[in-house]
Amino acid sequence: MKRTVLVLMTAVAVASMAAIADTAVTVESIVMERPDGSKQCEPGPSKKNLLRDAKKELSRAGVRAVEVASGHDGRVHAQICGAPTGRVIRIRVRASDREKAAGIGFSVPDASGG
Repeated sequence: MKRTVLVLMTAVAVASMAAIADTAVTVESIVMERPDGSKQCEPGPSKKNLLRDAKKELSRAGVRAVEVASGHDGRVHAQICGAPTGRVIRIRVRASDREKAAGIGFSVPDASGG
Protein backbone atom coordinates (compact mmCIF):
# COMPACT_ATOMS: atom_id res chain seq x y z
CA MET A 1 0.00 0.00 0.00
CA LYS A 2 2.73 2.45 0.99
CA ARG A 3 4.59 1.59 -2.20
CA THR A 4 1.50 2.26 -4.35
CA VAL A 5 0.96 5.65 -2.72
CA LEU A 6 4.62 6.56 -3.23
CA VAL A 7 4.46 5.58 -6.91
CA LEU A 8 1.26 7.60 -7.40
CA MET A 9 2.73 10.65 -5.65
CA THR A 10 5.85 10.45 -7.82
CA ALA A 11 3.73 10.17 -10.97
CA VAL A 12 1.69 13.22 -9.97
CA ALA A 13 4.85 15.22 -9.24
CA VAL A 14 6.40 14.32 -12.60
CA ALA A 15 3.18 15.18 -14.44
CA SER A 16 3.00 18.54 -12.65
CA MET A 17 6.59 19.42 -13.61
CA ALA A 18 5.89 18.49 -17.22
CA ALA A 19 2.81 20.73 -17.25
CA ILE A 20 4.84 23.63 -15.86
CA ALA A 21 7.54 23.10 -18.50
CA ASP A 22 4.91 23.14 -21.26
CA THR A 23 3.55 26.48 -20.08
CA ALA A 24 6.94 28.23 -19.87
CA VAL A 25 6.85 31.57 -21.65
CA THR A 26 9.28 32.06 -24.50
CA VAL A 27 10.29 35.66 -25.08
CA GLU A 28 10.49 36.47 -28.77
CA SER A 29 13.48 38.53 -29.85
CA ILE A 30 14.51 40.21 -33.06
CA VAL A 31 17.78 41.37 -34.55
CA MET A 32 18.12 45.02 -35.46
CA GLU A 33 21.07 47.10 -36.62
CA ARG A 34 22.19 50.57 -37.54
CA PRO A 35 25.36 51.97 -39.14
CA ASP A 36 28.08 52.71 -36.61
CA GLY A 37 28.89 56.00 -38.35
CA SER A 38 32.41 55.03 -39.38
CA LYS A 39 33.78 56.50 -42.62
CA GLN A 40 36.55 55.22 -44.85
CA CYS A 41 39.98 56.85 -44.41
CA GLU A 42 38.87 58.41 -41.11
CA PRO A 43 39.80 57.26 -37.64
CA GLY A 44 36.79 56.36 -35.58
CA PRO A 45 36.01 55.25 -32.06
CA SER A 46 37.11 51.80 -30.97
CA LYS A 47 34.67 48.92 -31.25
CA LYS A 48 34.70 48.65 -27.45
CA ASN A 49 33.64 52.29 -27.08
CA LEU A 50 30.96 51.99 -29.78
CA LEU A 51 29.39 48.99 -28.08
CA ARG A 52 29.58 50.60 -24.63
CA ASP A 53 27.93 53.77 -25.94
CA ALA A 54 25.24 51.77 -27.77
CA LYS A 55 24.39 49.87 -24.57
CA LYS A 56 24.05 53.15 -22.68
CA GLU A 57 21.85 54.65 -25.39
CA LEU A 58 19.63 51.57 -25.48
CA SER A 59 19.27 51.66 -21.71
CA ARG A 60 18.30 55.37 -21.75
CA ALA A 61 15.66 54.56 -24.38
CA GLY A 62 14.24 51.79 -22.19
CA VAL A 63 15.37 49.00 -24.51
CA ARG A 64 16.55 45.80 -22.84
CA ALA A 65 19.12 44.40 -25.24
CA VAL A 66 19.70 40.66 -25.08
CA GLU A 67 22.89 41.05 -27.14
CA VAL A 68 24.96 43.92 -28.58
CA ALA A 69 27.70 43.28 -31.15
CA SER A 70 29.45 44.88 -34.07
CA GLY A 71 29.26 43.53 -37.59
CA HIS A 72 29.06 44.42 -41.26
CA ASP A 73 25.92 45.12 -43.27
CA GLY A 74 26.91 42.59 -45.94
CA ARG A 75 26.77 45.09 -48.78
CA VAL A 76 29.48 46.18 -51.18
CA HIS A 77 30.62 49.75 -50.53
CA ALA A 78 32.53 52.10 -52.83
CA GLN A 79 36.15 52.50 -51.77
CA ILE A 80 36.11 56.29 -51.44
CA CYS A 81 37.40 58.34 -48.53
CA GLY A 82 34.49 59.65 -46.51
CA ALA A 83 32.08 56.95 -47.66
CA PRO A 84 30.44 54.66 -45.08
CA THR A 85 32.42 51.53 -44.19
CA GLY A 86 29.37 49.31 -43.85
CA ARG A 87 30.12 48.50 -40.22
CA VAL A 88 27.02 48.26 -38.04
CA ILE A 89 25.99 47.89 -34.44
CA ARG A 90 23.79 44.80 -34.28
CA ILE A 91 21.44 44.19 -31.38
CA ARG A 92 19.06 41.46 -30.32
CA VAL A 93 16.09 42.88 -28.42
CA ARG A 94 12.75 41.71 -27.19
CA ALA A 95 10.18 42.03 -29.94
CA SER A 96 8.18 44.28 -27.63
CA ASP A 97 11.09 46.80 -27.64
CA ARG A 98 11.21 47.08 -31.44
CA GLU A 99 9.56 50.51 -31.62
CA LYS A 100 11.80 51.95 -28.90
CA ALA A 101 14.91 50.71 -30.72
CA ALA A 102 13.60 52.09 -34.01
CA GLY A 103 13.20 55.44 -32.29
CA ILE A 104 16.98 55.63 -31.83
CA GLY A 105 17.85 54.57 -35.37
CA PHE A 106 17.84 50.77 -35.34
CA SER A 107 15.98 48.80 -38.00
CA VAL A 108 15.49 45.18 -38.99
CA PRO A 109 18.19 44.34 -41.56
CA ASP A 110 17.16 43.68 -45.14
CA ALA A 111 17.18 39.89 -45.61
CA SER A 112 18.50 40.25 -49.17
CA GLY A 113 21.70 41.89 -47.91
CA GLY A 114 21.33 44.69 -50.42
